[in-house]
Amino acid sequence: MSATWTDPAAEAVARLVAVRTGFTYAQQYPAKTEESIRRSMAAQGVASVSEYLALLERTPQAMEQLMDELTIRETYFFREPRHFEFIRDQILPQLREARGHEHVLRAWSAGCASGEEAYSLAILMAQSGLSDAASVLGTDISQAALTTARGGRYRDWSLRGAGSKFMSSWFRAAGPAWELIEPIRRKVRFAYLNLSLDAWPSHVSGTLGMDLILCRNVLIYFDAWTVEQVARRLCASLAPGGWLVTASSDPTLGRNAGLEPHVTEYGVFYQRPVVEQRPLLHDAHESPAPPIKPRRAARQQPARKVRRPLETPEPASAPLAVGDRARAALLAGEYRRVLELIPDLRGEADACRLRVDALANHRGPEAASDAAEEALRHHPLSTALHFRHAVLLSSLGRLKDSEQALRRVIYLDRRLAVAHFALGALHWRGRRLEAARRCYRTAERICRASPPDVELPLADGQSAGSLAAAAARHLSALGGQEEAIPA
Repeated sequence: MSATWTDPAAEAVARLVAVRTGFTYAQQYPAKTEESIRRSMAAQGVASVSEYLALLERTPQAMEQLMDELTIRETYFFREPRHFEFIRDQILPQLREARGHEHVLRAWSAGCASGEEAYSLAILMAQSGLSDAASVLGTDISQAALTTARGGRYRDWSLRGAGSKFMSSWFRAAGPAWELIEPIRRKVRFAYLNLSLDAWPSHVSGTLGMDLILCRNVLIYFDAWTVEQVARRLCASLAPGGWLVTASSDPTLGRNAGLEPHVTEYGVFYQRPVVEQRPLLHDAHESPAPPIKPRRAARQQPARKVRRPLETPEPASAPLAVGDRARAALLAGEYRRVLELIPDLRGEADACRLRVDALANHRGPEAASDAAEEALRHHPLSTALHFRHAVLLSSLGRLKDSEQALRRVIYLDRRLAVAHFALGALHWRGRRLEAARRCYRTAERICRASPPDVELPLADGQSAGSLAAAAARHLSALGGQEEAIPA
């Protein structure tokens, strides 16, 4: 493939893009990539491709600008409207029925670009009467796009096809642009995340226990192996019974990702199956939460009962402790059951953390943050509770409070790699790049001191090797030179 490049340095740029971002398409389409490189070079005032490559290696902003050129940032409100119809008419009612009306639905726009899709989800939730029972996360690899998204201002091009009634309901005029009303903006949180490289799902990124994920027009930029890995992680990010929506142009996801495909008149949608763990979670007096299934036009016939020969019953096993049952229920997405098993915050620190996690998934980060704060009054030295509190504060946009909480975590345990990693993410979000580099270096150093397959404390199953690699990639993305950027 190298023979198709007119400049070997341009191929080196494509390789750097793949290493830094995981996007392999730049290597697959040399002509288009070289056009994007030339436009980016002109924008940066760089004369040679070799000089531009050096700039990309040391300056994260230059890489962001190139990614904006390479990727198709074609997005607008309620793009592919049939998808949103299916979400409104099928997915949301089923989730509400299965999770309960007190449950706060959690949606994620993965690869949200400048935010139109994430805000479309927030508007759809409001239209469905879920303003106080839903939250939306938007993530992207472009800090510039995330800055635009947080601003909530859009030109007519992002609102093409929207009627005047829609505009007047959700926007207000702001000079030549339209600004989203504050209640909608408050429902969406934006954060940096590289789907192909970062360590996720995790509590740090807020990507666990999702009810609905939209990952549209993103998978087209990955090779087949990366698509499969990302699909597996998206499945792991979903709560049991949760839904994944991809674009019509995205590659089809196989069952080996753990997702069940549903072919509908609206398109192909994917669902994480609800796995019943009756012997583990329930005794004879308990019944599991009903699974979410697609609505069917035809009534299904009940399954026939099969007669089985008489068998000698096995001796009953000892009942599981409450904490074990609550932990299993949390993993199964049965958040209401966790709250029933752990009704208050007067128990041990581990039990308190399970209740906090269930509250975060069931009633949202604000209720969980309040609970974590209360639990910390009983367990002021619990590193795990302080860490959960820090993550929740970050999801609420209380970044200074989150930073203080993370510093308390590090004071209690300086070897907790995930705390340094999370603090690095906060610094990066605040554009304190050298402070972010220090945190990622520390996280990588701690991880490298352990065997790579060792599971790290409080890292949601991440191994030392995977978090070390993620820290190294963040350091690479941040560039090699110190930059004085104010907080």
